[in-house]
Amino acid sequence: MADQIKLINSIGLKMESLYNKLVEAKEERDVLLKSVDRLEAELKIANDNILQLEEKNKMLGIARSTQGKPDTSEMKAKISELVREVDQCIALLNR
Repeated sequence: MADQIKLINSIGLKMESLYNKLVEAKEERDVLLKSVDRLEAELKIANDNILQLEEKNKMLGIARSTQGKPDTSEMKAKISELVREVDQCIALLNR
């Protein structure tokens, strides 16, 4: 009978230990999920910033090309490209 009580106590201790590990694992998971959310938000901000900088760089390139002697055919091609991009954006907005 004493052996059975020791066995039951041992099983109880192991169950308590497993429960504590489960609680710790859930807490760690919650922390990691919050970290993932924060990192995804930071990544979105960084990607938006990259897109803005690429557009700014493109505009600066266009501005620099107009500072020299004006090449009308090159300017017309750039304007046409910009108009196509605007048309694509409008088409996406109309969907």
